[in-house]
Amino acid sequence: MTYGPAEVAVDISVDQFLATVAKSAKTRKSLLAVDSIKWKPFSPQNARYLPLTDEAGLRAMMSRVGSLPENNRMVYVQMDKPHKPENVSV
Repeated sequence: MTYGPAEVAVDISVDQFLATVAKSAKTRKSLLAVDSIKWKPFSPQNARYLPLTDEAGLRAMMSRVGSLPENNRMVYVQMDKPHKPENVSV
């Protein structure tokens, strides 16, 4: 599945970033497979994915994005499928 694109500010918090990912994936933030989130620059295409599972990963990504020319500030973000909500019986 592919979602997006989504626009985020360079100074976004992890919580806000995850909320944006959840909205883009049409799921709840609590269902995201956070441990599997990774990113890579849009260019070069052969760049490796880097972890984006915590504040340090987000800062690394945003530092890289902030160093790019404005018209090229794009990254790929990838994660496993969101978890399925638990069925609640009444």
